[in-house]
Amino acid sequence: MVDRPVAESFITASYHQRRTLLPRDLTAICAVLTEYLPDGDRITGVRALTAGNSNETYLVEGLDLVLRLPPSEAPLLERNRVHDVVGQYRIFEEMAARHEKLPVPAVVRLEADPAVLGDQFFLMERVPGEPWSEFSAPAWTASAAESVRAAVCEQLVDAYAELHREPLDALGPAYSTREEVERWYAPVVELAGSDLREAFELLIASAPVDAAPAACHGDSKLANTLWHEGRLTALLDVEMAFNGDPRWDVANLAGMFGQPGSRGMPGMDAPGFWSGQRLVSEWSARTGRAAGDLEWFQAAARARYAAIVTYGAWLFEQGQSTDARFGEYAAVLPRMTTAALNLVRRHCAAG
Repeated sequence: MVDRPVAESFITASYHQRRTLLPRDLTAICAVLTEYLPDGDRITGVRALTAGNSNETYLVEGLDLVLRLPPSEAPLLERNRVHDVVGQYRIFEEMAARHEKLPVPAVVRLEADPAVLGDQFFLMERVPGEPWSEFSAPAWTASAAESVRAAVCEQLVDAYAELHREPLDALGPAYSTREEVERWYAPVVELAGSDLREAFELLIASAPVDAAPAACHGDSKLANTLWHEGRLTALLDVEMAFNGDPRWDVANLAGMFGQPGSRGMPGMDAPGFWSGQRLVSEWSARTGRAAGDLEWFQAAARARYAAIVTYGAWLFEQGQSTDARFGEYAAVLPRMTTAALNLVRRHCAAG
């Protein structure tokens, strides 16, 4: 069987198409923001954009701002010490202040008092662009010139090399590779099946020596980027960010571009797109960092996604979430956990 680039590829496209927007009174939100913001009289409406697994995102029309709120129901990542909306605001704020070349949305307002909208929230500028697909290279890349596809790779590596220059204060103390694995394992240790438990135990026992810590995005899939006319306009969704070994990020990216034993994301074999090996090589050249043990990091990423899916399935089974997406998680878990276990076993066998 051909390896898949990331654990999410086990979840069907129809799953993502069925993303349901969680219930909030958008008319009430609009009315509150109209009174709350200095230029609120320009607001013409509030429209739901996405109900992600860990946050909800809305467009404030008229001001062209994006509103970020926590999930309406039990958060999928609540046990993993990920960043709440206040933390995400601080991360984006520091990223922009420290990294002029890093494409991130400009944050414009934070409200830490939940009394205003019923939850803490922040507002950021709307960035032009469309997200990369979860499952394949977007259609515009197929019709683009080879040089445009090559430029996509250049921009991605440049952005992550810039992010990986140094730690961020907003992310707190650095996690070792072992600690990063343990923080995803601990919340599901009583819920995980035997394959996932074995995968995590092997990962913990074989954790590589840590590289010098830097800011890591933590969920470096292409779907967390925005593109406009061939230009990378934003890195998004920083709730899983942490200070640690940046090989977490580069290993996940490399798997999407294909490498020995992995086909990568469909469409990424078009002329101009780099291989995963070249992406890693270019990243190493820009950062001056070695990129060994990437198979361990890719196995760990698969186990981490499987842990997230395990917890989501449990939330649905316990009635703590009515999100239909979580109800589908149980069906994909066996394949996800088997893939993670096989990869870590292969890494350990190779020594």
